[in-house]
Amino acid sequence: MPPKRDLDLDAALDTFFLYGYRKASMDDLARAAGVSRQGLYNHFSSKAEVFRATVLNIYETSVAEAEAAMADEASPVADRLLRAFDAWDGQYVDRMRVSPHTHELFDQAVADFFDEYQKAEGRIRSLVLATFAALSPGLENEIAETLVAASTGLLHIAEDRAGYCKGMEGAIRVALATGKGDAAE
Repeated sequence: MPPKRDLDLDAALDTFFLYGYRKASMDDLARAAGVSRQGLYNHFSSKAEVFRATVLNIYETSVAEAEAAMADEASPVADRLLRAFDAWDGQYVDRMRVSPHTHELFDQAVADFFDEYQKAEGRIRSLVLATFAALSPGLENEIAETLVAASTGLLHIAEDRAGYCKGMEGAIRVALATGKGDAAE
């Protein structure tokens, strides 16, 4: 049996979106992960523990992908920012739109993992702050807060991932213009 970190937590996320937190069973989660129910219990004592691992994995992998996007100094700032925000929020828009359980999952995640979410979002904010500290000294806090808020808002209202990206492209363009940064940099 693979260790917890090697189990398909993306499949678990899909299962939670399909059934919701309350109705997803350990059988459903085991089937999605390609293991037996007992095999899943060998690594997770409960559905709550699977959910925790899934949510924390989302935070960690999303932030790591965003950090990698921002580290690509060969790309223009606007492209790096868009890829970072897409990694943080955009990649989840389509899943959220097709699931009737999105609000339940968000409520559960916020209730159980608010501190972890705040830390992960803080890492995203720090990436934006560092970028705009060089481009717009004195405005970096306001710009970072605005872009993080735009991302959160678009996560909840964009029709799909493409709509999310289009909205973030606009927000980034405005932020770069406000901060007198060069979007083609």
